[in-house]
Amino acid sequence: MGRRELAAEPEGAPRGAPYRLAKRRPSTRARRRCEEVEAPRAFEAQPPEDFCPGRKPRPPSAPSPPPPLRVATHGTCSGSAAGGSPPGSDRTPAKAGWRPGPRTKSAVTMVANNRGVGGAVGHIKNKARRGKVLARLLKAKQQEKQARREERIATGLPAAVPKTIESEREVDVTFTRDHDEEAAWDQEEDEFAGHFSGAGGPPQTLVTTSRRASVLSFRFAAELAGLFPNALFKKRKGRELKALGRLAADRGFTNLVVINEDRKRVTGLLVQHLPAGPTFLFQVTNLKLRKEIKGHGNPLTTKPELILNNFLTRVGKRVARVLGALFPLDPNLQSRQVATFHNQRDYIFFRHHRYIFEERANKRTKQTEVVSRLQELGPKFTLKLKSIQIGSFDSKHGEYEWVSAPHRQWSRRKFVN
Repeated sequence: MGRRELAAEPEGAPRGAPYRLAKRRPSTRARRRCEEVEAPRAFEAQPPEDFCPGRKPRPPSAPSPPPPLRVATHGTCSGSAAGGSPPGSDRTPAKAGWRPGPRTKSAVTMVANNRGVGGAVGHIKNKARRGKVLARLLKAKQQEKQARREERIATGLPAAVPKTIESEREVDVTFTRDHDEEAAWDQEEDEFAGHFSGAGGPPQTLVTTSRRASVLSFRFAAELAGLFPNALFKKRKGRELKALGRLAADRGFTNLVVINEDRKRVTGLLVQHLPAGPTFLFQVTNLKLRKEIKGHGNPLTTKPELILNNFLTRVGKRVARVLGALFPLDPNLQSRQVATFHNQRDYIFFRHHRYIFEERANKRTKQTEVVSRLQELGPKFTLKLKSIQIGSFDSKHGEYEWVSAPHRQWSRRKFVN
C-alpha cells in the first residue's frame, strides 16, 4: 500500500473489522503544542541465557518503567499547567517535595511592559480563558484611568491637551501674526479692498450651473441663491464661462458662482470676483441639501452673520476674503441666522444655523426659563481649495497664483490655509 503499511488484524477479530494504519505521523498541530514529547519506548525482552540440559531456564526480569514525559512549559498542552503537572497524574510520577516549575509572565506584567492589552492575552490559546483575562484587563485599565481623572480634578490641574495633527501643526513662514504690517498692506491693495472698505455697494451674486446640469445642481443652486444676500439664479443655456463673466459684470454683479458636476454629482464650486478676478476653484464633498438634514428649519429673509474661523496663512486669508465678499459688510449686524466657514486641516466646513429661544420648565426649580438652541437650516458641505487664478477665468492662457500639489507635500502637519 505504498509507504504506509496496514497493521495486522488482531486474533479473534471478526473478518472485515476496521483497523488503523500503522506508522502514522503526528499532525502539525500536535507537534506545535508541546516542545518535546517522548513517547514510551517498546520494552525489549532480555536476551535468553545459554541453554543447559537439565537446568530450567531463568525467568525474564521485570521491565524497567518508561521514562517520564517532558511537557512544554508554555501551558498549551491539555491537562498540564505552566511548569509541569501535579504529582500523581498520568503524566509524571509522584515525587517527594514536588513543586511547580517557573511560570510564564502574567498578563498584567505584559501590559506593564507596554505590550498592550492585545499582546498580553495573545499567548493564551483557550478562547474562553482569553476572553475572561481580556475583560479583566480592560476593566482594570478603565478603573485606573478614572482614578487618574478623579485625582486630577481633586488637585485642580487642567486637562491635558489631546495630541492631534491639528494641534501639532508646524508653523511656517506663511503664517500671519496679529499685527502683520506686510499682510495688512496686501489686503489694502488687493481686489477686495473696495468691498471691505465700504466704498462699494452691497455685493450682487450671480449663481449658475454647468452645461446640461442635473436636478441636484439646480436644487443646490437654488439654496445657494437663498443663502447669499442679493443673489440671483440664472440658467446657463450653453453660454461660455468667459462670456457669462463679462455679461454678469456689465449688469452690475460683483461675484459669479458656478456649480460644477460630474456624473450627476456636484464636485466643484467656481467663485469669481468681478470684474477683474481673482478666480477660486474649490472641490465640493459631503453635500447635503436642506431636505436631507434631520430636523432642519426654513431660512429667514434676514441677512446672516458670517463667521470665518481658523484661516491663518497668506493663502488662508485670501480664501477668507473671497468668501467674505459674498456677504454684505455690517459689523453691527444682529441676526438669528449664522453662516460659518470653519477651516481645519485645509478642509473648509460650511454650516448654516439659526438661534431658537424657547421657554422650558426647570424640573429642579420648577420655574420657567428661556433656553437657546441651534437649528440647522442647510445646506451643508465641505470645500477644499484647488487653485487660485489671477484675473478672470481662462482655462488656456490664465496665470495661476496658487495650485494644489498633494504630491509635493512632505509633512502631514503642514497645511496651506
